[in-house]
Amino acid sequence: PFPRGVRGVDRAAMILFAHQERFRRIAKERSRFAWYAEPGCGKTIGMLAAIADHPIRTLVLAPKSILESAWGGDAKHFPALRVAVVRSGGRGLPDADVYVANYDAFKRRLKEFQAAGIKRLVVDESSKIRNPSAQITKAVLAFARSCESVYLLSGTPAPNEYPEYWAQLAAIGATNLPYFSFAHRFGYPIKRQAKGRTFVERWCQTEPQAKALQDLLASCSWPLRKAECLDLPPQLDRIIEVPLSAPEAAAYESVRDQLRIALESGESVQVAGGAALMKLRQITGGSVRVEGEATGLGSSKLDALSEYLDELGREPCVVWFQFRDERRRLAALMDERGDECRWIDGETSFMAGKIADDFQAGKFTRLLCHPQAAGHGITLHRASHAVYYSLDFSFENYVQSRDRIHRAGMSDVPATYTHLLATVGGEKSVDHSALKTCRAKQKASDAILDAVREVCRAEPIEQGAQQ
Repeated sequence: PFPRGVRGVDRAAMILFAHQERFRRIAKERSRFAWYAEPGCGKTIGMLAAIADHPIRTLVLAPKSILESAWGGDAKHFPALRVAVVRSGGRGLPDADVYVANYDAFKRRLKEFQAAGIKRLVVDESSKIRNPSAQITKAVLAFARSCESVYLLSGTPAPNEYPEYWAQLAAIGATNLPYFSFAHRFGYPIKRQAKGRTFVERWCQTEPQAKALQDLLASCSWPLRKAECLDLPPQLDRIIEVPLSAPEAAAYESVRDQLRIALESGESVQVAGGAALMKLRQITGGSVRVEGEATGLGSSKLDALSEYLDELGREPCVVWFQFRDERRRLAALMDERGDECRWIDGETSFMAGKIADDFQAGKFTRLLCHPQAAGHGITLHRASHAVYYSLDFSFENYVQSRDRIHRAGMSDVPATYTHLLATVGGEKSVDHSALKTCRAKQKASDAILDAVREVCRAEPIEQGAQQ
């Protein structure tokens, strides 16, 4: 419906891409809507343009890491809007048109927001309300019912299973079904028993049920891929298999054998598997925590990473890690190599925007990132290379982290993602399982949204009936 990369002039003096202009038009016609655009499409700018068109008092909920970098930074392009970032601490809200808060601040200062006369709610990274039993989900749904308009923004709305759409669709009034009624209408559960209890292992869909959900999503959302609206270089994946040293392999095999024994004895996968998988992931990175103390086992991955950085020379690179001990070892490696680096993790997330800006400005060439602290909102496209030192099983973390370097404004060089995957005695490790799981979840998520895109193309979303 629009040429890639074509821009139009905004009345608020902000230059918009054609797809952002389209969302702005949709927002004028639809008071409750979801924009499921891939990371890097510029959802923040598009939403701010829509807010500027109809400046009623607005509350934006967003991850902590992007309050200043994404919303605070982009709001500068709309000087007529008074935007205030609200933190968890403090009392009394400033006089503003738009309040931007993270989910913790929203819970802590809910009464103040309720008394502030909020008319519009924007939920950025709306997958945060995918858990129906979470307090934040319940609070957001209750608040949404009191607002005149509600908009959802997300690149990964349902990273695991289709029932994760329930709270989001309820927030925009697209369904009034209770959670389990929604889940059973659009699919069916696969159950299993463990220790005398029955629980839902996963949810599946028949073809008619999948089609019904796709039609519902098409009536109230607009899924958008970057390839549809931006001219960006391709993304290339590279795998470097790293044989673990003898001490690392011995520790890995010991934990793996303990897990097998536990599962064969009938222990729940949730009980035995979670802790064991985390320990296995730690071991592949070269260390493990024993009674709270970090114990170094080897440097196989560190050595492989150092060799790869030698190949890159002085080219900027982002390294993704999962554990605090990994960050310490990675920082020590960079210091040993003479590579100036910074990191974004739980301890420095409040400075994520400033650290990202310094990286973009070329003040250092190596940036170490934890996906939960740096996976949303910030731009790191000065780097064309990203290394996954370790992975978890979260498709959302994986996709969001990949898109930090694959964004509008990047160079013409392809974005290259290098995965360091440990092997044990020539066999694949938990690293391979994590990557396989992330890719499988991405395939399932893409299948739903791709089908919705086809429906939207056949019947333009602006003409869809609000549910």
